[in-house]
Amino acid sequence: MPLRYVILHHQGIESPHYDLMVETAEGSALRTWRIDRWPPMNGEIATPLPDHRRAYLEYEGPLTNHRGHVRRIDAGTCLIQLNSTEQLIVQLEGTFRLTLPKSSSGPLKLES
Repeated sequence: MPLRYVILHHQGIESPHYDLMVETAEGSALRTWRIDRWPPMNGEIATPLPDHRRAYLEYEGPLTNHRGHVRRIDAGTCLIQLNSTEQLIVQLEGTFRLTLPKSSSGPLKLES
């Protein structure tokens, strides 16, 4: 079964941003990165966040504890090309390939 991803626009907070969430294995929690704009530019800073629940693959709406709300911008299937301790390389269905940092904030690499 293909892996899935979702991009959520997180609004209603002081610093609106986009959350990229990716399955890394079938049924896994979602690896998540905060990105300031979508689509990203090459070199855009991607900040790893804690893994998120799979419910976010489908969820849109308000978040608990006055943390704003999320709206789905894109979703689909993806292919993990590398999953090391330092980075994740993921091909998003029909769009582009991203190289994302896993342990600390850093620039992402974008390829068509």
